[in-house]
Amino acid sequence: RAGTMALWFSLLMAGACGDSLFDANGGKSADAGRAVLDDGGFAPLPDADVARFDADPNAPDASAEACSDLPTASPGANTGVLTDSSSNTVHGSCGNGIAEEDGTEDVYLLRLDEPGDIELSVVGTQDAPNVIVYLLRGDCGATAEEMACGSNPGFLGVRDVAAGTYYVVVEGYDADEFGGYQLNVKTTSLVGAGDACNDASLDSRCETDLLCGADQTCQSATTLVDIAFTTTLAPAIVVDADNSGPRWDLCSQVNSCFENKTGSASGGNSAIVVDGAFDPANRESLSTPSINAASYSKVVLSLNQYFYEWFACDDAGFIEVTTNGGQSYTTIDTLLEVHKGYAEYDISTAVAGQSFSARFVYDDDTVTANCGAQSWQIDDIIVRAL
Repeated sequence: RAGTMALWFSLLMAGACGDSLFDANGGKSADAGRAVLDDGGFAPLPDADVARFDADPNAPDASAEACSDLPTASPGANTGVLTDSSSNTVHGSCGNGIAEEDGTEDVYLLRLDEPGDIELSVVGTQDAPNVIVYLLRGDCGATAEEMACGSNPGFLGVRDVAAGTYYVVVEGYDADEFGGYQLNVKTTSLVGAGDACNDASLDSRCETDLLCGADQTCQSATTLVDIAFTTTLAPAIVVDADNSGPRWDLCSQVNSCFENKTGSASGGNSAIVVDGAFDPANRESLSTPSINAASYSKVVLSLNQYFYEWFACDDAGFIEVTTNGGQSYTTIDTLLEVHKGYAEYDISTAVAGQSFSARFVYDDDTVTANCGAQSWQIDDIIVRAL
């Protein structure tokens, strides 16, 4: 264990963890491929005046013809191999950020015939390359606009995507990531108000702001709470459980937060708890105010998150609800590995017909105290009810 910890600390000090939120001193990691925003966050450096991600300005960009002559990303598993002769004309914002170390990529065409959601994940297989995945619209080259980018893990989810043509890019995290990969593609269609629905369906869901009612039709839901952390954590309530220092805070310029990695619709600031190197972060909690669900039989909690678990520690995140003012809690979910993107929980059986609050509890190590774990970032906590 001691040897593992020493290795981790050396990597942290050297800046080897390319996807870390903070450097060893708790500040923003230097990144040649990112620009500092007004709110203290980071964004990829665009070329000229368009939001594109060009790995090498001197390399030829993909033409319109090239964008129309691409393999299609089929639902389910797609396999491919990255080589040193694969194309290298675009760059995802969650790559290593250094143009001269940019990885090669494969580009796929993805068409949506109707509005819906897109989920993509990628993993290295043969020779286990470290790969990222990102989604582009517009085209697959010079004027491409990145919609989302996923690394560590290579996963992204985008909700409420308009019908149209999109481009999926699988790219090596840096220049020497060659080998086989598997790209998984999932699309979800949207069901409108009054139309038939099924909560168990994996292929469709009610449109945003609708819930599937007891009569199995999509119905307009009432929003009971919506916390987007625009300028403060309020109305959320923070408890520094052991007065140790690490605690939930606003992810903004105030605490030199890196960027919003949750993929939330609101974007901008978020809530985050970050465990410093070997600092205690035990049962650090972020809670909603009391929510009155007395008139409702169906209650759904949703959020966007980036739970970054480090393999050498036993850090955990707990999503809990209480209906008795905190005397006891019911666990809705336990996070023990990396989770990124949108999550939704039907909490009706635990809270319907009652007043309740939800809380998010971070523990940096559930086995060995004060491990150098990572972080949990949350945005857009929403509770809807029927």
